[in-house]
Amino acid sequence: EVGGSAFSLEEKFNYTTANRLREVFTDRFKDNSAKADELIALKSGRAKAIANYVYSDKNGNEGGDDGWNFRGRGIKQLTGRNNYAGFQSFYNANNPNNKKDFLNNEEHRKELITNGRVALLSAVWFWNDKKYPNGSKTNFPIYNGKYLYEIADMHNDNEVSNSIIHNDRIFTNYYLDSFVISFLVNGGYNGLLERQLAFYRIRFGKQYSNLLEAKNDTHKYKNNGIFKDFKI
Repeated sequence: EVGGSAFSLEEKFNYTTANRLREVFTDRFKDNSAKADELIALKSGRAKAIANYVYSDKNGNEGGDDGWNFRGRGIKQLTGRNNYAGFQSFYNANNPNNKKDFLNNEEHRKELITNGRVALLSAVWFWNDKKYPNGSKTNFPIYNGKYLYEIADMHNDNEVSNSIIHNDRIFTNYYLDSFVISFLVNGGYNGLLERQLAFYRIRFGKQYSNLLEAKNDTHKYKNNGIFKDFKI
């Protein structure tokens, strides 16, 4: 996640305008634009109501308070009933003397924010569990069946060096790698360009300004190499 100016272990729903809601959750409001205005007009419980609406049936959620209960939390901001259930199985199998009930116990869910080990393990589990599905709507067969970590390792340092020299030929592969990873992690396209540019700044450091993609980057620290993404 790269939104905002500060890193957070918990997804925030402190939206103040209906237009911003429609911008971030385009699919949820495209057929009911007025719902965004209705949610913003709430005087109390707004954050919870927004979460329950935009995530009502996402990632295995079953309506009710699932959107709020299974909002993004942890290093990777684990989201949705299915992901909480998958991480619960992984965590309990490896911690039989300290089992957690992330599906039913809010105090255990809070540990995705308050317990550094749990927060980190949730991201480790996701990175090792998530794979590119066959027939995915992003339509890149080269990635079919590959896990996130396999996609991240598809191109080596020699290809990175060549990509800087032969940008029009090889750097496209890096664009697709980060595109697919971003899509699988975030579940959509919102903020995609910002996430890709953040990856390029970190990966290529001072050489970043030589890449064609840098022309799309308006960030004030874009020429500061890897350290840019640690400025607040």
